[in-house]
Amino acid sequence: MKKSIVIFISIIIVAFLGHYYYNHYDLFIDVDKYNEDLKNANSKSIEEQNLIISNYVNDYGEIVANPSVDDAVLYWYMKKVRQNVIVTTLTIDSILAIFFIISIISYYRKKTTKKDGYNNIEAVGNGTNIVKQEIIDDIQSSVQPIEPEFPSLFEELKERCNPQNYMDPYNFRKIKIANELYSLVLLCHDSDEEKLKSLRKRASEELSIKFSTISLFNQLCCCCNPKKFMDPYDAIQIDVANDLYYKIKKAADDIATLENIQKEALERNIWEK
Repeated sequence: MKKSIVIFISIIIVAFLGHYYYNHYDLFIDVDKYNEDLKNANSKSIEEQNLIISNYVNDYGEIVANPSVDDAVLYWYMKKVRQNVIVTTLTIDSILAIFFIISIISYYRKKTTKKDGYNNIEAVGNGTNIVKQEIIDDIQSSVQPIEPEFPSLFEELKERCNPQNYMDPYNFRKIKIANELYSLVLLCHDSDEEKLKSLRKRASEELSIKFSTISLFNQLCCCCNPKKFMDPYDAIQIDVANDLYYKIKKAADDIATLENIQKEALERNIWEK
């Protein structure tokens, strides 16, 4: 902010100096050159002098009493100096104004960033784990878990891989894939988890099916919520749970990822068997 104030004061000073020099143009006149031009103008013929005076009067734009060659020469010098003063003043002030605007924008950006830094960083426990607001925002705006809940993966595969799902609107490729998967599902036993998951993976990749996550998602959110470890306080478990909780929220619609998170929770002693 101090920089902005200095620049603003500089703009005012430059404007003031420009106004001062505009009115005291004589300070910038090269006296020797002026005297030489004045001498040359007075040595010209009467016709040429009258032309100089006429141009001066026309350019001046106001009635001039008894105009002379001396007045004309002084006027042209004054006009040239004033034009230079105006151009120089506007140029310097324009540059300073740009820096002023940039400094103001920079100041408010830093102020906003600093404010967000205080508001958006929350220390958990003794500060071993810091959760930034951007992570919280990501969680709040993350994908939602897939519903509804099915009694088993077998039942869900039968419903989601049914070729009937792709009859209207008609989709030749997906009907062909679904038909193959559906027939393989029917050959499986409800307890053949490994084979069913293999078929689920194919259905997800080849038919872009999102499988139900609502049940596992809710269980994981319950078990891996960092709040669980605040009373009694456990800094290590809060840190672990916080990492997992964030992953859960980000993968709310991905059953395979949630299952991997469940395994990780088991390995890190967060998941309740």
